[in-house]
Amino acid sequence: MKLSKSPLFFLVFISLFLLNTCDTLTEKNDECEKTKWAAVQEPIIYLYIAVPITYCNKVSSINATDSATQMICSGSITKIYCDGTVSGSFSFNTNFYPIQMTEAELYKQRVGQAYQFKFQNDKDHLVFVGRLKAYFPGGIIWETEEINFKIYYKDIKINPNDFEK
Repeated sequence: MKLSKSPLFFLVFISLFLLNTCDTLTEKNDECEKTKWAAVQEPIIYLYIAVPITYCNKVSSINATDSATQMICSGSITKIYCDGTVSGSFSFNTNFYPIQMTEAELYKQRVGQAYQFKFQNDKDHLVFVGRLKAYFPGGIIWETEEINFKIYYKDIKINPNDFEK
């Protein structure tokens, strides 16, 4: 008789655990449903970076960007839906030559390619991760720390001339 009560208790315990887990998932899905849009948006996205005018190395010497022989911007862009689902990640490695560019061109330097992602919710976002490496005459190499930030649909600028300086 004792043996038959034990499995029943175990089944009830498992059922309570599963019900509790479903409530958590439902709450997250409800939050996503609350901010879901009637129409899906699929903008074509170009990534632009603003290159600093000068670089300082660890011994406080200053290097002007326009004297760099080459710069490489490497990184990735990843789409994350409201519920945390990762959908699409692209890496890029863009080379450019500041010594041949104007300051205005450096301020709006395009990196990667054209990307298109679906946005269907206020909380859908992209994650940008990148690093910039500059090569100067005399063997000087300067590299930024990794840059990492989220981009929501509302943050996407339609016109690159709207960038803030």
